[in-house]
Amino acid sequence: MALKDYGFCGHGESGDFVAAGSIRSDGKLPINTAGGLLSEAYVHGLNLLTEGVRQLRSESTTQIAGASTCLVTGGLGVSPTSGVILGRH
Repeated sequence: MALKDYGFCGHGESGDFVAAGSIRSDGKLPINTAGGLLSEAYVHGLNLLTEGVRQLRSESTTQIAGASTCLVTGGLGVSPTSGVILGRH
C-alpha cells in the first residue's frame, strides 16, 4: 500500500512492481538497504535515518550506486508515523 500511496506505482500495481524486481538493491527503487527494522532494538527508525545518510554520502556497506534522494519512513506496526526526504546536491 505504501508504494501506491507514495506514488511509486498505481492502484493494484504494487504486486507486479515488486515481482519485477523494482525494490531489489539493483532495481529502480531499492528499499531497506540495511535490512529494515530487523534487530533494531529500541531506536526504531533511527538506524533507518542513519542508513539514508550513509547512502547519500556513499558510505553504506550496501551502497546503491548514484543514490541522490532517500525517503525514510518509520513507525511501529504497518503504518509509518514519521517520514523524511533526504537529498544530496
